[in-house]
Amino acid sequence: MSSNMKKVSKSLFIVSLIVLLNIEFSIAQEKAKETPPTKIVLLPQEGKIESGSKESPVPIVIKKESQPTTVILIRHAEKLDDRSQDPPLSDEGIERAQRLALLLSNLTIDHIFSTPFKRTSQTVEELARMNDLEIENYEPKDLRQLPFDFYDKYAGKTIVMSGHSNTTPFVVNSLIGERKFPPQLDEDDYNDIFIITGTELGKGNLIHINY
Repeated sequence: MSSNMKKVSKSLFIVSLIVLLNIEFSIAQEKAKETPPTKIVLLPQEGKIESGSKESPVPIVIKKESQPTTVILIRHAEKLDDRSQDPPLSDEGIERAQRLALLLSNLTIDHIFSTPFKRTSQTVEELARMNDLEIENYEPKDLRQLPFDFYDKYAGKTIVMSGHSNTTPFVVNSLIGERKFPPQLDEDDYNDIFIITGTELGKGNLIHINY
């Protein structure tokens, strides 16, 4: 296959992915709206409770309307093998980062998160520039609170999170509420995009594509 034919083939593949992504993204958002989260609030019973009574507050289930939050998770693109502790992206990784920005160009991105390393931040650098956003850092060693924040602090937003082979699966599994993916991605696995849309932790709808 000639060089021009390869470029055309790659362009058509990206266009097809963009169309597929937009369709599945819309479907996932509609599904998330169908089941708004429930909030259990403990309210005291009416009247005075006598001293020593074993009666307890009555659980009242309240429907809490909420807009779906979308979290797009990726592992950083291919890194340069320079034997340093913080390698930048390789030429192949830079090309993939540009492809990612193009693939997500039709979406309105509200926040972009990255660990404080060159390879993760450079993966979303072009995407941040296109959306006029600052890249917000998070610590990869402290991930337990972050999934809760997505549905609390960033409810109704679309978020991109750039991580690592051993952090991305943990967050994905937390958001969908099952251990669907192994604790660590394969070393040469750079092409996964995980898109989770939902209104509460552990009940997200997953779209998994390769790019």
